[in-house]
Amino acid sequence: MNIAVLMGGTSEEREVSLASGIAVVRALRESGHAVSAVDTAR
Repeated sequence: MNIAVLMGGTSEEREVSLASGIAVVRALRESGHAVSAVDTAR
């Protein structure tokens, strides 16, 4: 399964979103999924 994890953004919560998104990406990859991390502010 291919999954895109959206994270980041431009709000004051950007750093929290990035940290959470990275944790989700790692967990999904460990489960064998193909994951793309997408920083929505870029």
